[in-house]
Amino acid sequence: MAARGLTVTDVAITTGLKASSVQRWLYGRKAPASDELLTQLATLFRVDFAALLDSGEPCATQYVRAADAVLAHA
Repeated sequence: MAARGLTVTDVAITTGLKASSVQRWLYGRKAPASDELLTQLATLFRVDFAALLDSGEPCATQYVRAADAVLAHA
């Protein structure tokens, strides 16, 4: 997120969720619950939707970390 100048609060406002929900994604405790939400995240991070799904991470709870990793290497 930092690579795009985004904070947890920015992501929460954009998605309409609480900052604590975004933090749970970052810590791997929860995953975004819908394709619509994943699409919003992909748009926000300016990454391809497939990059979130094909992250190489072993667990679906890593979507936001995967997007952050994609940004770090962009």
